[in-house]
Amino acid sequence: MKQYKILVLCIVMGLLSVAEVDATIWYVHPDSTLNSIQAGLDSCSIGDTVLVAPGIYYEHLNWPNTQSIVLTSESGPSTTIIDGDSISYIPVININTGVDSTTIIDGFTIQCGIANMGGGIMCDHSSPTITNNIITHNGASGGAGIYCDSSSAIIIRNTIVNNIGGDCGGGIMCDNHSSVTITDNIISNNHILAFVGGGIFCRYSSATITGNVITHNYSYFSGGGIECTSCSVTITDNDISKNVCDLGCGGIYCGGGGVSSITITDNTITYNSGGYSGGIECATSHPINIINNTISYNTSADCGGGIRCNYGSSPTILSNTITNNTALYGSGIYCDNASPLIQMCNISGNNGDGIYCESGSDPVINYNNIIDNTDYGVRNVDPSIIVDAEYNWWGDPSGPGGVGPGTGDEVSDWVDYEPWLTDSVDVFPPEVLVIYPNGGESFVVGDTCDITWLATDNVGVDSVSILYSTDAGLSWDTIATGEPNDSLYEWIIPS
Repeated sequence: MKQYKILVLCIVMGLLSVAEVDATIWYVHPDSTLNSIQAGLDSCSIGDTVLVAPGIYYEHLNWPNTQSIVLTSESGPSTTIIDGDSISYIPVININTGVDSTTIIDGFTIQCGIANMGGGIMCDHSSPTITNNIITHNGASGGAGIYCDSSSAIIIRNTIVNNIGGDCGGGIMCDNHSSVTITDNIISNNHILAFVGGGIFCRYSSATITGNVITHNYSYFSGGGIECTSCSVTITDNDISKNVCDLGCGGIYCGGGGVSSITITDNTITYNSGGYSGGIECATSHPINIINNTISYNTSADCGGGIRCNYGSSPTILSNTITNNTALYGSGIYCDNASPLIQMCNISGNNGDGIYCESGSDPVINYNNIIDNTDYGVRNVDPSIIVDAEYNWWGDPSGPGGVGPGTGDEVSDWVDYEPWLTDSVDVFPPEVLVIYPNGGESFVVGDTCDITWLATDNVGVDSVSILYSTDAGLSWDTIATGEPNDSLYEWIIPS
């Protein structure tokens, strides 16, 4: 059974004294003398607020060279609309004055902008916080909804829908050394007519993409949901579903020679469809980590229903559920001149081969559950390479079928399947939530601290170990080991 380490981090927080600064609220109303949002912005000093009454404002805003302006609506985006009136080559909101994240755009519908880049909002060497907006029916060659060029914009809790791009980034485009945070947005029904990145396109940049719903987006060439080209991206805890690409990958495409690293963790990647790959495509030799995702019901017309690995890629594919995907070759995972590490995954119920190894592929496939796939569990078509598929559970204690001796999922020639496991692998990682203390508390020597936690695992928790750190996690001291998982331990603070 598993043992858990409950990591208790005690941090003493200092107090920061902040001087108060007087700020002005400029109230914009259609029936007042201040009836233009642009006039309100132009009136601002540092830290002022422009508060906008409900109405439709046919404007193209050019952001002033003033930091920390808050542009906010009085009644929310459904009743407060900034409309670009479909005038060509002008974003609805153009920000190129170098403002930072203390500049906020909050609570508007931003629509009907048409520009070369950034039909809805253009962030050029500027890094505003864009929150609680509806960004819709905008068009551009790149970044139809939002375009970020050398920007560290924070894009949070927006609805970015029904934008149309010509080349790249139907919803959002991050370009030219941007470092963008994209969190808790709905990014849906955006289209790229010619090339890549129906929902999000990142190029020569970094991005943190967390907690979003990315669905029903379309691109013609690649990356129906997300395209990452020559960049460093973390994609965590998103619902990436029902995205479509005619030629390439429907869900997430990772490629380009300048990629630093891409991490894809804890996402639900389902019902995406593409011409050459369904869920995820890895097309770079740079590090890619695919960990603890659900990758299911994706479809490829050619290869790699769940994951496609090619162009010398060697991703780490760990603790994923890869089920019920469909492709002509490699319904679960397809490898072409690639060497992924595939461990602790459930690869089951795929409509075709669980793992297909094309020429030049040398994956390491260990400690997985490879069961109930409709064709081979592992198929290798390259006689010059013996694929390492040892220590897997094939669905029966007798081992794999095919060229194997058992009745489990079949293996082909040129697959090393011995030894195999005689029982299934526990591929689900344990989860631990420290309830108290959880950081920031201070204690006196001799005090009693009630440590509380919640520890769960699909096979149960036998015991826990509890440790603490006084140097921000650089080193750890043991409080107790072998404790029952009863969610409570009374700790006397040591000297």
